[in-house]
Amino acid sequence: MNIAIIPAAGSGSRFGGQTPKQFLEIAGAPIIIHTLRRFDSCEDIGAIIVALQASEISSFEECLRGFEFRKPVRLVPGGAERSDSILNALEAAREFDPELVAVHDAVRPFVTPAQISAVLARAGEAGAAILALPATDTIKEVEGGIIRRTIDRRLIWRAQTPQAFRYEMLLRANAEARTAGLPSALTTDDSLLVENLGLEVAVVEGSAHNIKITTPEDFILAERLFEEMSKESPQSANTNPAFRTGIGNDIHRLVEGRKLILGGIEIPFEKGLLGHSDGDSLSHAITDALLGAAGLGDIGTHFSDKDPRWAGADSRVFLRHVRSLIVERGYQIYSIDATILAEKPKMMPHVEAMRVSLEDQ
Repeated sequence: MNIAIIPAAGSGSRFGGQTPKQFLEIAGAPIIIHTLRRFDSCEDIGAIIVALQASEISSFEECLRGFEFRKPVRLVPGGAERSDSILNALEAAREFDPELVAVHDAVRPFVTPAQISAVLARAGEAGAAILALPATDTIKEVEGGIIRRTIDRRLIWRAQTPQAFRYEMLLRANAEARTAGLPSALTTDDSLLVENLGLEVAVVEGSAHNIKITTPEDFILAERLFEEMSKESPQSANTNPAFRTGIGNDIHRLVEGRKLILGGIEIPFEKGLLGHSDGDSLSHAITDALLGAAGLGDIGTHFSDKDPRWAGADSRVFLRHVRSLIVERGYQIYSIDATILAEKPKMMPHVEAMRVSLEDQ
């Protein structure tokens, strides 16, 4: 499993005000909630760990109850320094037996699930990877108010987050930084700690929209970005989505030589449902209903029966993909009611297994 770590124990002193900036509300939710939603909708993340000041954990637990997250979200006490918060989160992550860890700033709410997946994929290959942007301005090295040299900007990249690492690598890097007593100014970038081990860190090009909200001016820019997102897609900005419903139905013919798959489980029977995928008409109907409710077309638009990728596919893959699309647009699934019409076999002995199977998607 891959996990996300969100260090959010900072006081946000550069921003000013009584409330730490990660808890300021924007577009209908605290900034940190928008950030968590991005990781919750990324299929390559299995759990999220948030490091907070100990005094904030109880109130943030209450805040989380007002929003739906399908991934486990664990809250742990942060430390005096960012590296302390990361170490605490890494220790708490052991319950998930993580392979890769993506560390992300709590106040970067515009990262996309695709960018998160890209960094994780590169870290899986290289061991460590970060999002970064190439410099576009001419870079000067200045000392005492005097230019000492002009640096080739082709070699300069601006680090962003997430930064992804193999779990044991990041654990070792943070532990050694603590042992070495590095000053706090050198422990704010996890990739630097990994570099100090003599290891290479790969770069994945990020986006100018992936801003870090550090100053009041950044907050104003973020408000504008959310407004633009809302114009392009009213739900993409996660702004208090309206309650919507969808209806789906699916019919498949029973034939010999096929397994009978419904709700992601195999039901013993002499015939199965004919289809391009596994023929799971229950999953197909639910997929269609979700797409319809979100205004995203139908199942054939997204998973054509002419596409060889879906030949024999587990139809729960369709559900997982559609759910990620829905979450990206600011919606959450409230409830699903489904009815199977079949003379035989009897469904009742398998209903609970189907419910559990679908609930896990």
